[in-house]
Amino acid sequence: MAKTLPPEPEPLPPDELATERTLVDIMRRQRERDRRLLRLATAVAIASLVLAFTATFVAWSQHAGKDHETVFLFVIEARIERRASVRDLL
Repeated sequence: MAKTLPPEPEPLPPDELATERTLVDIMRRQRERDRRLLRLATAVAIASLVLAFTATFVAWSQHAGKDHETVFLFVIEARIERRASVRDLL
């Protein structure tokens, strides 16, 4: 007895409603994928912004005392010079 393949199923008639549902599902999945990608991009942008602000703040705080230190040294130097000039007068 020869083996034969089973008959192929007949192609289903195109159903416009099924096609529309399929397209709607495809569009819905694309929209959801786009939303996830947008959320990820937003999270990355916010994280990089926070990192930039943190780095800037750290850099400013490292250099913040230098201006005050310079002013303090000018004041001390002026007081020393004044004291020396007062002694010279006495």
